[in-house]
Amino acid sequence: MTSVEQQLDDLLLKQLELYDEYRVLHEKVCASMKRGFLNMSKARYSLGSTVMSPTSFDMRMKATKKFILNDQNELEPFVEENKANNSPQQTLRNRKRSENSGAEEPAPITKENPPVDPLYWFGGLPSMSLRNSQKEFQSVLDALTDLANISRRMTETEQLYNSLQNKVSTA
Repeated sequence: MTSVEQQLDDLLLKQLELYDEYRVLHEKVCASMKRGFLNMSKARYSLGSTVMSPTSFDMRMKATKKFILNDQNELEPFVEENKANNSPQQTLRNRKRSENSGAEEPAPITKENPPVDPLYWFGGLPSMSLRNSQKEFQSVLDALTDLANISRRMTETEQLYNSLQNKVSTA
């Protein structure tokens, strides 16, 4: 067996391993989605359909999780760094009013000002089923980034395989 044929075999094995990993992770995502929607249905039933409806959503919502591409073109969680405070903070003695006091800008998210948990849009004490639903959907989000990374690696492996196969067929 020539080295090119060995490389083709290795790429096929790698592709099959990636596919198996993708399939297992996809099944976990499907199961978590089912559990998340089931828990959300339970919460909606117990709270009432008017409490958990689009009218309860905060229209100023912001993403609680963000992702970026790293140097290897893989998705990873984005952690916002604390920016140095160049502007003076407002205190009781030093309240600065902006010229545009009518339009309030949302406060930047910092450690002192964390984002509001969306669970509290539906009440002060969210039910356990609503908390479980959120936990399931958060695990799905993490798994989806892994699925996207595996899919990208599968595409790269396929492209390498096709380029090597073209070399073999032209030779």
